[in-house]
Amino acid sequence: MGDVITIDGPEYSGKTTAASNLAKYLPGYRYISSGNIYRGFAHALLPCTREEAAEKAARMLDSIQVVSRETARGEETIFVNGMPLTKSDLRKPEVNNIMAEVAGVIALRGKVNAFLLEEAKTNNLVVEGRDMAEVFRDCAFLMFLLLVNRPEQVRRCQQKYEEEGKRIPTGEEALNHILDRERRDAGHEQGALQEWPGTIKIDTTLLNEAEVLYALRFKVEEKIPVESATTAE
Repeated sequence: MGDVITIDGPEYSGKTTAASNLAKYLPGYRYISSGNIYRGFAHALLPCTREEAAEKAARMLDSIQVVSRETARGEETIFVNGMPLTKSDLRKPEVNNIMAEVAGVIALRGKVNAFLLEEAKTNNLVVEGRDMAEVFRDCAFLMFLLLVNRPEQVRRCQQKYEEEGKRIPTGEEALNHILDRERRDAGHEQGALQEWPGTIKIDTTLLNEAEVLYALRFKVEEKIPVESATTAE
């Protein structure tokens, strides 16, 4: 079994960027986003409404194969039935609309978790999502939980829309988006965000990208000799 570092956190906590940066910093580690795997599956269901997403996902479970692979540049690419998806494909509004419902399908969660555990048998991984500590709680090398306060969550949500060239939501609209996603995720029988024993909490509210990476590096290097890591600057 390879070494596994998990990074969980709520929406806009910065877990995706943090996990990708940490994997690039640590030699021999590969980055996997569990959320991107679910997004790949959701993309394969399109066109699909929120109301039909769970039933359609369960029905098509065996006919859709989604895997995460590392490119030559060390980036993650999601393949659906052998075809690569772009970041734009994974972030389509139609995918966002059904993500919570798709990720809540227990049989699909089992399939995704089995893939992740299989990858961990032969790879050192930095895995991010909302419940990776739960999946790897018996074998994780380190487990992190990134936190962020509500006002900063709203600000980051607005910033993301601005960076994507979309209409910037009002503070109330951004808050409602965040709360809606949390309510839908909380209704899952499995995979809800929670803190597991041994999890290291890092509040990212006042930290920039480099500072979050530094905080992660500090904890990792307590267990990995400093000379074994490479600088990401």
